[in-house]
Amino acid sequence: MSSLSFKRPVTVGCAGIIALLAGAMLAPVRARACTKVPPPDMTFKVDPALQASDREAPAPPTEVSASVYRTTDTVCTRDGVCTSNHCGSGGFVVLHYAEPQPSEELGVRVVVLEGTLPDAMAQRIGTLQRLTASMAFDVGFDGASRIDAVVALTLVDRAGNESQQSAPIRLAWSGCTTSPVGHGCLDEERYRCSEDGCSEVSGCSVAPGYGLRDPSLGAWPLALACVVWLAARRRRCR
Repeated sequence: MSSLSFKRPVTVGCAGIIALLAGAMLAPVRARACTKVPPPDMTFKVDPALQASDREAPAPPTEVSASVYRTTDTVCTRDGVCTSNHCGSGGFVVLHYAEPQPSEELGVRVVVLEGTLPDAMAQRIGTLQRLTASMAFDVGFDGASRIDAVVALTLVDRAGNESQQSAPIRLAWSGCTTSPVGHGCLDEERYRCSEDGCSEVSGCSVAPGYGLRDPSLGAWPLALACVVWLAARRRRCR
């Protein structure tokens, strides 16, 4: 008759569970990956056949403004806990205006009044752009912090008639560098940023929201239950 043998099951005590939970909650968080899509062709085409019959220029753009900001793909605390994504760091200029109707029949031109634009932006404004809700330009991480220029906008219709210039728009970095987890602008006095990422240099040792898992995931109630169970077990063993 064959004999049966049993191995003693491996048990993990609550102390071990708590240690595992603590390690999970303190593990670095990696933000969701992103996929960069090449920008579509936004060139606006003028129809020469309309120029003979249409000579009325559109009204100039109104409610004009600009946003200049940077994004970082990595934020590290002084303890070396980092949050990152795969989007990369960058810098952006966004031009805002009231969108006239019908917008599909209009193009927009950027006119430089003062200063010099980053190369990436200067190349795009060399062509007439289709009118959309706003105009966004990727000028690079360092390009955003160095930009200092004044521009204006004009509208062009299908016949090639061009409006008067809008009010001047100052382009200058707002001082905002956004985090990879979307918590708004980083404190520039607390973090030092470069194209490679941002590191905490002052303030609390762990920045809220960075490098810590969300307690709402349910780990804390389970850990508390383990503590209560372990305490009751010790009382029974006395």
